Amino acid sequence: MDRPYVKYAKEPRDVTNSSPAFPLRIMQWNILAQSLATNESFPYVPEQAVSAAPLRLALIVEQIRTYTPDVVCLEEVDRCGAIGVDQIASQLCEPDVRTGFCLTLGASGFRGDEAKGTGIGVCVFVNPARVRIVANRVMKFGDVGDPQLVLLCLAETVSSQQSRRFGLAATHLKAKVEFAAVRQRQMQMLLAALNSGSMIPQGCALVVAGDFNAEPSETAVEMALGSEGRLLSLYGEILGDINLWTTWKIRDKELRRCIDYIFYRDGDTDQASAKNSKSGNNGNGPESSMADCDCCRSIAPVGCFAQPSDEQIPATRLPSVSFPSDHLNLIADICLY
Repeated sequence: MDRPYVKYAKEPRDVTNSSPAFPLRIMQWNILAQSLATNESFPYVPEQAVSAAPLRLALIVEQIRTYTPDVVCLEEVDRCGAIGVDQIASQLCEPDVRTGFCLTLGASGFRGDEAKGTGIGVCVFVNPARVRIVANRVMKFGDVGDPQLVLLCLAETVSSQQSRRFGLAATHLKAKVEFAAVRQRQMQMLLAALNSGSMIPQGCALVVAGDFNAEPSETAVEMALGSEGRLLSLYGEILGDINLWTTWKIRDKELRRCIDYIFYRDGDTDQASAKNSKSGNNGNGPESSMADCDCCRSIAPVGCFAQPSDEQIPATRLPSVSFPSDHLNLIADICLY
């Protein structure tokens, strides 16, 4: 698919007193787990689009290598199987013969039975020449009705000059329209974890990516964008419209919605809010403030790859024999300061 690159049109913020910019490309993608890719779930697509696991794995790897991201957040990754995490990792760790590009598995979290090798989860891959994961923690949402999870990471830029840290979270909230209340509770838990300073220091710039299964008008997303979350949508900021589709499929009816996002938040905003909050971190922990950690303070949007034209999407919609998921991969460039 041909996807136009759109540059951020607003005036750049004043970063005169900031540290040197560190450019970063982020990809967010629900890849559609092979265990969920069936003709029963996608009755109108060609059988090969869901059943041909080797083809789907090749297409997933090709999409990632085409855009050479520094950070990749994937949802619906099978723990085992033909498109399991090990299969994806083994493909991505091999340097591309043309560019030398490769990724390593930075962190992962799965639901299901580990002993039996079942379940799907969330993974973060990083370009080891550019980013490393310093620490990570899996937080499960099991106590609010479903075993979804969020992967909380403290990441660090790899630089010959000065390595600095930033927060990274990847998640997958509960699906289906009727579970909006569950997603709201899951978002409350996610935001509380992000604001606590227990994994990601208060004052660090933050990127939150995932399949939230919620449109922009739903309470869960409104919370993320509101005073509690203080997050911004990268695609919404760059393209000027947060409602552009990220998934397009036909099941019992045709669905074209925006439910996947790359959110971000400045560390300066986070720190200021934490100082003014009576319920914030008490400042005594080792990860509680900017003074304890050399963090990136600001994030500036640079550009993103927009949605393909409607004419490029087959009549049977997604997935297809040329695109392996029912979700679009989001690819955006930012600068960390």
